[in-house]
Amino acid sequence: MGRNDSFLPGSQIISASSVLEYNDRVPTETPSFQRHLLYADLQSRSMDEAIAMQIVGAICLIIGMKMNIDPKGFNEEIFGKEAHESAIGEMNAMRMAIGGGVLAISAINLICSFTMDDASSMAALLTASAVGLALFCLTIVGANLRGFSESIPKLPMIVLPILVAVSLVGAYL
Repeated sequence: MGRNDSFLPGSQIISASSVLEYNDRVPTETPSFQRHLLYADLQSRSMDEAIAMQIVGAICLIIGMKMNIDPKGFNEEIFGKEAHESAIGEMNAMRMAIGGGVLAISAINLICSFTMDDASSMAALLTASAVGLALFCLTIVGANLRGFSESIPKLPMIVLPILVAVSLVGAYL
């Protein structure tokens, strides 16, 4: 069944799994206009997940691009200009690799937000994104607790929990 197949006149694009879920929720004796309204409610649920995925994807895209376009500036914002000259190249390379990981999260969320149409699959992906972002946040805190950095950077401690919250709200509310 293709993404452009439509079962109800004037309805949104639907998938086979949505129709099966819809048919299980609606009694057969329900009049057709009420069935259409119930189906519209089912489809609006998918939109919530897609919006949450797009928010997470767009923010990760901006951060990942900034990390890769100007890794030296990004490092100076976090650590200041106190880094030893011999370590700057390695720090910049690591920042770019971390930025690549953030760009990967962005690509997964953005691409899936436009190509997936099953609400439960989108919720699972948002849950996985929330767990991944939380682990990323814990890694930053862990570096400080283990003595590898003198302070915890403020920007990730603000942005990452917000992205985790957006992912979980999109998945479960």
